[in-house]
Amino acid sequence: MAEIYSELPSPEPDELTDQTREILNGSPIFGLHSTLHPYQRTSVATMLLKESPSRPIPDPTYIRVSGVGENERKFYLQPTTLEILQDCPRTSSVRGGILCEELGKTCSPF
Repeated sequence: MAEIYSELPSPEPDELTDQTREILNGSPIFGLHSTLHPYQRTSVATMLLKESPSRPIPDPTYIRVSGVGENERKFYLQPTTLEILQDCPRTSSVRGGILCEELGKTCSPF
């Protein structure tokens, strides 16, 4: 497993809120006593954003693919059903997760 995941970067927040912006800028995190590395702050900000009140997100079961030809349009493929759509369907976000950074388990904010 280490070989598979060791090259993956820390997840980036897909949008910034006041809370995630403060975390990324080094502000203290309520209830956390550990000092975090910048890449860990990025992961925590992403996790907090994902735990925020539900909002529709792109369905993760669809894979973005590019068409062939002059315009190279983008499509979304659902591999199990082979359904192809022009727009990615939206779904409710799923709450909960695990922070698994390569260099250890410094924090567990949830």
